Amino acid sequence: MERTRRNAPALLLGAVLLAAAAMTLILARDLTFLQDTWEFLMNRRDPNVAALLHPHNEHLVLFPVLIEEGLLRLFGMSTATPEYLVMSVFLLATAALLYVYVKRRVGPWAALLATIVILFLGPAWEVLLWPFEITFVGPVLFGLATLLALERDDAPGDLLACVCLIAALGFSGLGVPFFVAAVVAIAVGRRERWLARAYVVGVPGVLFVAWYLRWGHEAHTHISTHNLLNSPRVVAEAASVATGSLSGWRQLRSAARSPQNGVRSSFWR
Repeated sequence: MERTRRNAPALLLGAVLLAAAAMTLILARDLTFLQDTWEFLMNRRDPNVAALLHPHNEHLVLFPVLIEEGLLRLFGMSTATPEYLVMSVFLLATAALLYVYVKRRVGPWAALLATIVILFLGPAWEVLLWPFEITFVGPVLFGLATLLALERDDAPGDLLACVCLIAALGFSGLGVPFFVAAVVAIAVGRRERWLARAYVVGVPGVLFVAWYLRWGHEAHTHISTHNLLNSPRVVAEAASVATGSLSGWRQLRSAARSPQNGVRSSFWR
């Protein structure tokens, strides 16, 4: 009984992962290729260097293109099920790594809660049910793997961290924050190992800069004075939406404003 109680978070995690996989695959059973996926399917079918490294919405998307091309050649375009399966695997792997990462810091029960939020966050349906979002799930997966590998503080762990960081940057620009996190993780580690571990961030950094100088700088950028000045407001609104989604307050406000429910909307102002 004591052993079961001690392993309860891990057992519940397994149940949660199975439930999440079943939910996403059932909801996606009648879905097909959507929006940006068609850009890969139609314009990047020839696996040349330009097709692999040309930016998509400012991002390096080397590995998403390779995955899409591989699925296209193996299964054709008669069904989108294979890419939904791949996306589901990425989501489950990301959730499992998040559980490990959070568990080491605040314990198993808080880690389980964080994992449940990620896997069943309804307002994030695009990430859960649109395989193209592997461009953002991938950097989180390999970024977490990078940080966990660095925590080993040994040569094999550093090599694995370097490979994972290259993968994170090769999925999209969301890998950049994990690059910064890796630099910080090395900096706060043992000083005598700084030089030996420099390649962990040096190699991915050089490759990413080389890509940017050759292809990335040609992409249209959304960096502007207007966007920078409005960033605090956007971040505050995003935090408000996220908090409301987690608490249910947002849905409650929407229901209260509905003309069918007979509740005066002024009550919620």
